[in-house]
Amino acid sequence: MILFEIDSTAVETFSGVSQTTGRPYNFSVQSAYAYTVDSVGKERKFPEIVQINLKDGAKPYPVGKYTVCPSSLYVKEKRMMFTPRLVKVDK
Repeated sequence: MILFEIDSTAVETFSGVSQTTGRPYNFSVQSAYAYTVDSVGKERKFPEIVQINLKDGAKPYPVGKYTVCPSSLYVKEKRMMFTPRLVKVDK
């Protein structure tokens, strides 16, 4: 199980106009600490800070501990895709 820890509800928002398509974009991210493993499965000594994309209009995740929801993994055009969606855990 991958564990995430969120210690702040602060959100960073980015917006602008795409240089390649000319269309406007807008997205928000929230920082979390991810307790990960290395390429051979050994737990890392310290958590790594990551940014989680929030869905349009979504509120930030409350402070707490989370794991990856099974709906984070899905298939699109025969390719395995991953979009982090977090669910709170009791710890």
